[in-house]
Amino acid sequence: MKRRIPSGLELEHLQRHVTELLDMLATLEAPAGGGWTPPVDILALPDRFIVRIDLPGMRPEGISVSIRDTELRVAGCKQPPAPVAPHRRFHAVERGFGHFELEIPLPSPVQCSGTTARLRQGVLEIELPRLPERRCTAHPVRIDEEEP
Repeated sequence: MKRRIPSGLELEHLQRHVTELLDMLATLEAPAGGGWTPPVDILALPDRFIVRIDLPGMRPEGISVSIRDTELRVAGCKQPPAPVAPHRRFHAVERGFGHFELEIPLPSPVQCSGTTARLRQGVLEIELPRLPERRCTAHPVRIDEEEP
């Protein structure tokens, strides 16, 4: 029978995620000022992660990208559309604007110095090279017998 003993670090991560989930549930209202959450795709390749975020109408100077441990953070502020003339009105408003902040957990460590970001046709594409995963590799350990 195989048994896995959890480390304190795994329990700490689980506790942090549960706390974050409870905080999110407690604040389900949209943030003041018309905050929004852009759609995100995360592609895991053998040698890198590719993160794509839809940010139509934004300029690179309005976007902040940073990496901390195994978390990618992207933030910015998308300006609202120009006011419409008084005799016109919207029939639907679905496109988001205002401040946004994303915290994207990455499945494994990445090489920060090799990370690149490019904004093209309203899509921010971030490439994060993976670091070699050490946890997946099993290394046999020799056992010495102590003589009496």
